[in-house]
Amino acid sequence: MELKHILDEIFEDRELMDQALTTSDYVNNNYPKDKHPGYRYQKGLDTLGDAVLDICIIQYFFKQGIIDPESLDKKRQSFGKNEFLKTFAKEHLQLQDTAFITDNEKNQLETQDSKVLATCFEAIVGALFIDKEFEGVEAFLKNIGFYQKINKITQ
Repeated sequence: MELKHILDEIFEDRELMDQALTTSDYVNNNYPKDKHPGYRYQKGLDTLGDAVLDICIIQYFFKQGIIDPESLDKKRQSFGKNEFLKTFAKEHLQLQDTAFITDNEKNQLETQDSKVLATCFEAIVGALFIDKEFEGVEAFLKNIGFYQKINKITQ
């Protein structure tokens, strides 16, 4: 199923969804300063999403019987690593086709240090947390097969 369709089904607040999908470069390059949209794009949503994703990852593996703090932390670090989130977002979600990113950002997607898709993914998680709390985030992660697909990427 297409990511946009999944997001449309799960989000109640469409403006918040668009905010999560919009990079600051996109806003700065496409809107004059006095006419840019009323929202602030991803700023802050990615930070919130990073923290929420960490909690979801820890909770997921804790429920799987991994209770050792060191092992849980390794899973959190591995499954939340920007490099893996970028690969997941690009290859499994095709987030680059849904997100509002600049042509320059699209061109940089192939570089090792590009974090734009990882940031977009974390912003989606943060926005979902605001819109639907943990239940919405967990439903989204399950719907997109996050844990199974990230597990394959990390190996």
